[in-house]
Amino acid sequence: YRVMQCIFVDPPSFVSASHSSSAYVNQSRPFHFLCLFYGLPLPVVDWYFRGHKTSILTSPSFNLTAADRNDEGNYLCVGRNLLGSAEGPLITLIVRVP
Repeated sequence: YRVMQCIFVDPPSFVSASHSSSAYVNQSRPFHFLCLFYGLPLPVVDWYFRGHKTSILTSPSFNLTAADRNDEGNYLCVGRNLLGSAEGPLITLIVRVP
């Protein structure tokens, strides 16, 4: 008799983010973004800042250790797997200077 194996796959879909459309941080303070996606296989998450990929890391979290004015701008998270990709919300970070 024959044995069949089922493999379930799902394209990425956005689940949630730690911030919606804008976020504020005081200058020199740490800041943490989190962006979650569902998919099978589990999506890797790329981060974009001002339209450019931020690093080679593929993690649902993105951390700034000490925010400064150069960190201000739009951030976007993109989840991807072998079936495609999905975007999270565009998040605008505003750095408050005392």
